[in-house]
Amino acid sequence: MELNPSYGMGRSWYALHYFQWARGDYEQGIAEARRALNSDPLSAYAMMILGACLFTAGQLDEAIETCRRAVQQDPESFVARWALGIALGLAGRFEEAVSTLEDGAGMSGRHSLALTALAGVFGRAGRQAEAHAVHRELMDRAKRGYVSASHLALTAQAAGQHEEAMTFAHRAWNEREPPFILWARHFPQYRALHSDPRFAAILREMDEP
Repeated sequence: MELNPSYGMGRSWYALHYFQWARGDYEQGIAEARRALNSDPLSAYAMMILGACLFTAGQLDEAIETCRRAVQQDPESFVARWALGIALGLAGRFEEAVSTLEDGAGMSGRHSLALTALAGVFGRAGRQAEAHAVHRELMDRAKRGYVSASHLALTAQAAGQHEEAMTFAHRAWNEREPPFILWARHFPQYRALHSDPRFAAILREMDEP
């Protein structure tokens, strides 16, 4: 960014990955994401990043509006639908969230990121059987190929299988999975695990120099 202050993608990553998810400095992250979008106002990606910063900070009305604009700007964007679905789910707008994430899953070949978010919405909505079905889909996929333990921890938790979720969380940390290191502290879907003292111990270990 020092070399090119108008590099929008770099500033977007700085906003979301560093300030929001690594540090939990929500206001600074939102400010940087707004700067990134201002440098490229038509970028659906920058809109999505701002929306993700907003839903991480709990500013759900603006997050939904911003993510919806990102989808309108780029209807083929899977990640825009992913962010919109999460924001809608956090706001309790479950039916719309499910529809949005099902669309995202379909257009991405049922990407594990979309399925993880979908399971999270089912879990928040009290639709345990459907959350379990998504978790089972990823578990079956994991028998044939790689599925991130970071994702399986979230789908297990959504399905009401807390001990299994903790097993996957420990595996993700032991293997130093980048998504886990990125999400464990502040990504909204991981907050359900924060009350477990074993997860708190992982977070303390992550913060050790």
